[in-house]
Amino acid sequence: MNRRLTPQPLSVEASPLPLKNDIGNGLPCTYAQFTQPAFPGTEPYADYARSRAD
Repeated sequence: MNRRLTPQPLSVEASPLPLKNDIGNGLPCTYAQFTQPAFPGTEPYADYARSRAD
């Protein structure tokens, strides 16, 4: 798998993504977080996912 890994472009963090509908568009959503090793900088997104009732 390591040979397929590529750096994440900074623009995914710096550019807004306008959404016309709620996250998931009414469909069930799943958030997967890498923990071994942890991917730096993703904790705010994991906290957001944990805070949602859906």
